[in-house]
Amino acid sequence: MFDTSSFRIRYKAPVEKPLLIAAGPILIGILLAVALWSRFRYPISLGPWISSEFLALLLPIGALTAIALLLEMVFGVDEGYPWQRSLAATGAGVLGGTLLVGAWGKLLDPLSFAESLRLEGLTGWLSGFTWLPAVVPPLLVVAIEVALGALLVLGVRTSKVLVTSSLLVAFFLFLTGRAYWREAHGVAAADSASCGCFGSLLERGPAEAFWQDAALLVPGLLLAMLAMIHRHAMGRRVAIAMAVTAAAVAFGWFAPELPIDDVATRLQPGRAVASICAGRDEERLCLPTLVPEIAHGGHLVVLLDLAEDGLEPAVETLNRYWLDGGDPRLWVLAAGTPEQSQAFFWKYGPSFEIHEAPPSLLRPLYRALPRSFLVYDGNVAETWSGLPPVERWLRDGAEASAG
Repeated sequence: MFDTSSFRIRYKAPVEKPLLIAAGPILIGILLAVALWSRFRYPISLGPWISSEFLALLLPIGALTAIALLLEMVFGVDEGYPWQRSLAATGAGVLGGTLLVGAWGKLLDPLSFAESLRLEGLTGWLSGFTWLPAVVPPLLVVAIEVALGALLVLGVRTSKVLVTSSLLVAFFLFLTGRAYWREAHGVAAADSASCGCFGSLLERGPAEAFWQDAALLVPGLLLAMLAMIHRHAMGRRVAIAMAVTAAAVAFGWFAPELPIDDVATRLQPGRAVASICAGRDEERLCLPTLVPEIAHGGHLVVLLDLAEDGLEPAVETLNRYWLDGGDPRLWVLAAGTPEQSQAFFWKYGPSFEIHEAPPSLLRPLYRALPRSFLVYDGNVAETWSGLPPVERWLRDGAEASAG
C-alpha cells in the first residue's frame, strides 16, 4: 500500500496507479540530472533541438517544477486522486516554469522584446499612444506571463487560470508557427530569429522555436488539467503570485538602466568567440568566420549603430586610438546596410575599418549601442557598456613612454 499521507488524502481507499504518482518526480529528477551534468560537468548537445543552451534553460524550469510538486505534496488540496494531482502538479510546474523563465529573459531586455513585438506587427494598435514609454507594451505581456506562471507553480489550477493559460499557449504557438510557416515557404530567411520568447537567452530558428515551445507548453497544459481545482479558495497563493508579478514589472521598468548587460546578453567574460554564431547548417556564421584574426592574440571589438546620431565623440576617440596604433588591435562591427556605411563614412570620416555583420549575429550581444569587449586567444576577457576606456589606455601608454 502506497503511503498517501503526504498527499493529504481524506479517505482510506487503495491508491490507484502508484506508478503514475511517481512518474512526475522521476521525470523531473532525470531532467534535473541531465541539465546539471550539461551545465557543470560536460555540455550536452544533440543539435539545435536539444542544445546545451536549451538544457541550461531546462534547469530552472525543472527546479520550478520540483517546487510545484513539493507544494502539492505538502499543501495540496484533496481534489482528485493522488496520481492525477501528481501529474497535474508536474504539468503545471513545467508550463508555469517555462512561462517564468521566458518572462525572465524578456525582463532582462524589455526594449529588445518591444522591438520583437513591433516586428511581429503586434503593437500597431498603440501607434496613437505616442506618450507611452517604449517599455510599457512588453511589460504588459510579461505581467500576464509572470502572473500565470506563478499561479501555476503555486498550484492554482482553477478553471480561470487554465483557460487563460490555454489562450496564452495558443497565442505563442500561433506566433512561432507563423514564423515556421514563413521560413518553410521561403517568406523569411532561414536564419531569421524566433519571436523572442526567451529573450536573448536562447539562439533558435523558427522551426526550433515552434517545436520546443510545443513540447514544453502543450503537454504541461494538458497534464495540469487532470486535477482542476473547483471548491477551494486559493486567496493566499493568488496574493503571492500578484506580489511576484508586481516585483517583476518593477524590475523590468528599471532594467534598461541597470548594469546587467553581461547577464542579459550572450556576451559575457569567459565566453568563446567561436560560440557566438547565428544561422543554421551551411548558412551558419560565427564571429571568427567574419573576423578570423580574433581567434588568436588580443583584440578590442566595438559594436556600433551606424544610424545613430551624435557619434562624433565616439568616432574621434576611436580614430585617435587607431591612428596611435593602439594595442590590442581595434575591430569595429556594425549591422548597417552599404548605404548606411557610406553615409557614416562621409559624415564622420572614420580612420578605422568597419566590418559589416548580420543583425542576427550582433543583436543578441547588446541591449544598447555602442558596446565593446576585449578578446584574448579566442575568449572574451572583459566587456563594457559603451566604449572601452581607450583614452586612459592611450594616456597610460604615453606616460609609460615618457618615463
